[in-house]
Amino acid sequence: MKFLYLYFLSSFFIFNVNASTNFEKISNDFELIYNSWNKGEFNRYEDIFRRDNENAFNTCVAVQCGSGLLEHYNRVLYSLQNATGEKKGMFGKRFTYEEYQNYKNIYFEQKGSSADAIKNTRTFINRFNISFLELEDSCKSSLINIENDDLNNKKINKDKTCKNLFFQTEKNLEVFLLELSNFRTLLNYSLNENHNNSLKKSSKLLISYKDKILSIIEQGIVNINDQAKTIAYLEEDLLRKNKNEKNSNLFSIRFLSNKKKYKEIILDKDRDDPTVDFFYENFNKLKVSVFRYEFLPEIKNDVFKRYYFYTYKIIDKNDNPEPIIKITASSKEIYENEKSCEIAKNEIINEYKNQKEISDFFTVSDPYDNEYRFSIRSSTCSSSIFSSKFSFNLVVGVDRIDNYNSHALLNLMGYKYKDDENTLKNNEIKF
Repeated sequence: MKFLYLYFLSSFFIFNVNASTNFEKISNDFELIYNSWNKGEFNRYEDIFRRDNENAFNTCVAVQCGSGLLEHYNRVLYSLQNATGEKKGMFGKRFTYEEYQNYKNIYFEQKGSSADAIKNTRTFINRFNISFLELEDSCKSSLINIENDDLNNKKINKDKTCKNLFFQTEKNLEVFLLELSNFRTLLNYSLNENHNNSLKKSSKLLISYKDKILSIIEQGIVNINDQAKTIAYLEEDLLRKNKNEKNSNLFSIRFLSNKKKYKEIILDKDRDDPTVDFFYENFNKLKVSVFRYEFLPEIKNDVFKRYYFYTYKIIDKNDNPEPIIKITASSKEIYENEKSCEIAKNEIINEYKNQKEISDFFTVSDPYDNEYRFSIRSSTCSSSIFSSKFSFNLVVGVDRIDNYNSHALLNLMGYKYKDDENTLKNNEIKF
């Protein structure tokens, strides 16, 4: 799975480079076109259709004009003969008013269509720069590394989408580049209807390709961002679950798991609390007892001498599950005075917090991913009647029982909500 992810990641960079290269060529070619356009290098027929020249031509075609205006007319006529490739000179082609107007329309149609294409291409280049950078940013891979098939599949699908977007963009940029080259050739205006049609077609194609490329990228960004949000949410959820999982283990005992899982390491048992008031008062006098089990941990250390976990159990005729809700560890009686004991106790608590990366209150999850608030605390340092030295207890467990966690805890204890089930079965529900 990881190999596939790296494959798509490398392919993404290849298409990315190619798309950037084609766009750079488009930008360079367009800069040449734009500079020539601004300098008026394509306006070589502008003079023929200037207002004063048009007036002179129209007057002399319609009526006999004087020598001064005739000279003006001949200059326009010779220029139009050159522009159209017709026979030149005083015995050359004579144009009617309608023909002059037709060539004028052809010329200004070429100017208009090319101006539209140039304006749109300039806008395209600016928008593409912004959108493509946004696409690159959206396609960046998450730096969070979590081994999870669902997450990896989502990342692979996102990279496939990015790869396809860059491929489509590159393919259309290549077409745009070819058409831009054709457009540049056609910008050498000709007073020819076929040339005019070709230029108008090229202008429309450039605008169409521009719209298609931007649509691919901008819609692609929306899709990629949606996928990225899903990935980020899943990563956040997995990180939280992993953190909860890390918080849920102490001395190789899994909080909220069933006591039976650890029957091989149990040394002793006693009842710590015969009745938990919260369950008795809130669940129709349900009797839940707390049991304490001394156990032998897989790994011992030099600080603690005895280890206990506590469970909840519903007291009835059934062999109900006992979820582990607290773990305590009693230190050895090795501290000469209360002050040294308090220092050692605080160091142990801080070390536990640092290893688990938690505070005094933290979250633990059960096997069904329900979350509970736990706390870490300790007993006051004290000495016993048998020793003058001091010791303390480390205590990690459910912070308290309340309406938010009681139902999940009862589920772990195997409690059946019989009354609720009958209510649902015997009553019709309408919405």
